[in-house]
Amino acid sequence: MRRRTAPSLGACILLLSAVCRVVDGVSNSAHLGPTLASSLDDDAFLGFLGEVGECADSPVPNLVFTGGKNKTETRLPSLTVEGVWRSSMNHSLDDITLCTNTGIERSYMLEGQCTSWGGPVVAILYLSLELFDTNNALHIEQARAQAADLHARMEEAGGCALDLVLVGDAVPANESWAYPYNSLRNQAIARARTRLVLLLDVDFLVSTGARERLLARDAWVWALDATYARRQAIVLPAFQTTLNLSLAEGTAVAHDSAAAGSKAYMKAEMAAGRITRFAPFFLKGHNATDYNRWFRSSTPYPITYQRGYEPFILVSRLHVPWFDERFRGYGWDKISHMHAMVATGFQLVADPSIYVVHRPHIPSAGYNHTFTGPAYTKSHRATAVGAWAMEKLSVIGMELIQDVKAGVYPEHGVTALAACRPLERWFGAERRGPAEGPGAAPPSAGKRETPSRLAFMRGRLQNPVVAWWEFDASPTDT
Repeated sequence: MRRRTAPSLGACILLLSAVCRVVDGVSNSAHLGPTLASSLDDDAFLGFLGEVGECADSPVPNLVFTGGKNKTETRLPSLTVEGVWRSSMNHSLDDITLCTNTGIERSYMLEGQCTSWGGPVVAILYLSLELFDTNNALHIEQARAQAADLHARMEEAGGCALDLVLVGDAVPANESWAYPYNSLRNQAIARARTRLVLLLDVDFLVSTGARERLLARDAWVWALDATYARRQAIVLPAFQTTLNLSLAEGTAVAHDSAAAGSKAYMKAEMAAGRITRFAPFFLKGHNATDYNRWFRSSTPYPITYQRGYEPFILVSRLHVPWFDERFRGYGWDKISHMHAMVATGFQLVADPSIYVVHRPHIPSAGYNHTFTGPAYTKSHRATAVGAWAMEKLSVIGMELIQDVKAGVYPEHGVTALAACRPLERWFGAERRGPAEGPGAAPPSAGKRETPSRLAFMRGRLQNPVVAWWEFDASPTDT
């Protein structure tokens, strides 16, 4: 059989334009972005996203996952959806949704983030409840009132198109400090209604003009081609204010730095000692970004993954795997997700023009429960309870690495939402093999027939996924 050579980006665009008109009966000549992604026509994609969002309203309760050679059992968080407030502002499938989450006590940060982004946002508002507390119904009603007020205020301001979801989590009193980061991230992803998503914590501001730059014609084609065709995650370099600043000073510097939207401004602020790279107390978390190269670069550049890397990313809504919900509290939550992504063939590339800035805040109750000493420095130390919890998470994390390398880690990740997005329903996407654990698709999920020309187009767009055993689970750290 004659082997086909990989097309250039220009050829890819022309091929897609022609094929999509034949297969989908849709012409997108007015805007190149949708043409590049039209393997999922708008109606089908919207229907798919709607089904996933509805499914997310009823995650599987009290799900226990058993993984690793030690067969460690972990009960996943059992979130309940207590309210949903959707924005009345319209946005296109070809926009980008910022996915985030926050506890009630930090909901004020959502307003600043919303304004800095200016586009669609899905935010999960978390309410921690004590198991068997007779006052839970009252707490839920109070939280609903707060959420409704927050949403109405943000709708009136018009800073972004906010979809707000209130979720409750009833846990024993001695576990209330362990924030379920990954479960909340999954809830946000499930409700995004655009082709691309930006995964970002609520205490970060986005540099001014970031969304507009990404949605510009050439940038949009590049981003869509990168995330869909080349299976890439686009990294946004992260910065923070220096710890010598007061909370008020740091907040002002963070807002000014994000508002500037300028690499030259950021470089000057770093030289002045007001801004630094994010999380210098944990260098592995963002070292791979290579900040010196970012400041020199005017074009995207590839990032070499290092164990412990946990950047903030722009990624295809369709391809991003679920976060592993076994991780709650501090440790391994984003690291595990990035490790699994790279293992399954994702490549990383840095955007040269946009960035995010951490907004300083008082440490959370969860942080204070886990650590003692100066916050967010190399001098902080784990409390007795924190050390026990992080040791448990480390065991699960190492089991995840072993499972990924052995090829037995669930394709969908470990989540109570696994049934909401089986691969058989991804418009005919081929499975690599049988999934195991809670990530396996339900037996009733039938595979949708795919037109041969559309299947051919997809094959030309997707990079081959690396074999599990070819993945180096312990890359060199720097």
